[in-house]
Amino acid sequence: MRRILLLCFLLSMQTIARADRGELLYETHCHACHGPEMHQRSRRIATDWVTLQAQVRRWESNADLQWSQEEITDVAHYLNERYYGFSEPGHRQSDHAQSKSQ
Repeated sequence: MRRILLLCFLLSMQTIARADRGELLYETHCHACHGPEMHQRSRRIATDWVTLQAQVRRWESNADLQWSQEEITDVAHYLNERYYGFSEPGHRQSDHAQSKSQ
């Protein structure tokens, strides 16, 4: 039982670290042009986890940021947690994201 709890704790810490890195990357490189209104508009392009990742990849490429796939995923994860609440394969949604999607 302790091992399971430890594993859950470590996985949650990894998720938090990834979200923090995603937030830092977004706030540093994207936020000036893409504020909350971009993600809360009714005609947004991202309609699920796959299209959200594709949009992050598209804008990363347009800005020539040269992020790794992991960094793109971290930013997409941050945006998903903060604004979208899409179901991510192999990832448990936070309470915040679940309340956003309802």
